[in-house]
Amino acid sequence: MRKLWLLLLALTIFPPSALALGSLPDWVEPLAEIDVSEFDPTEVYAVKLLNYQEVRIATPERAERTVRQVYRILAARGARYGGTVVYLPEGTKVRRMRGGTQYPSGDIETVKEEDSVETQLFSMALASDARQRSLVIPEVTKGCLVWLEYSLDEELVVPFDRWGLQENIPVLRSELLVELPAGAELSWKSYNCEELQPVVDGNRYHFVVENLKRVPYEPSSPPLADIAAHMVLHYHDCGHDHGYRGRGGCHND
Repeated sequence: MRKLWLLLLALTIFPPSALALGSLPDWVEPLAEIDVSEFDPTEVYAVKLLNYQEVRIATPERAERTVRQVYRILAARGARYGGTVVYLPEGTKVRRMRGGTQYPSGDIETVKEEDSVETQLFSMALASDARQRSLVIPEVTKGCLVWLEYSLDEELVVPFDRWGLQENIPVLRSELLVELPAGAELSWKSYNCEELQPVVDGNRYHFVVENLKRVPYEPSSPPLADIAAHMVLHYHDCGHDHGYRGRGGCHND
């Protein structure tokens, strides 16, 4: 609810007139042709066509993360996916942020980093250096194709990472690319899903999962993060190794 409120706030600050005409990015074009007619819009408000994440660790202290997301909106209630809120802990910088939509008419509009809104986060006791950045695409409605992309320069504080796979909507393709420094290794554990194995090319690990079913929302269900398919990754010999070993595996808890 907090994220939705922030997105609505940004929508009032950046009206549709602030948008710029544009074209589909190259990585979005093939996804625009995907047929999603098998999904019932009375139950599925949107379909995530792509969930892409790329993590490149160049030094023991810093990591570069790129996230790309593409949605097809099936019903008016799916408009909530017409934006993103990115948490920025201390030491994290936004390198790039953009998004856009192709309306049912075929018109394309884009939003850029300067259209985003950044706010400071505060705890109950004291101020924090953590921030969050929100980017909203106004007038997203049924039939829209929505894409979002952002890149972060992160401080590598701990050697662990989490990659979420399932959501409350279907995810047609989830893709993770991890690139480590020479001599470093990656280990991982999969939860609530079948065992996942990457294609390994030197220090590059490429995971791909397709056709993930949605996790329907139920008022009495546990938090989505506990029951949805996800992976926990550990970067070894990247300067923050704490002895966690084990090459992959699946734990269906």
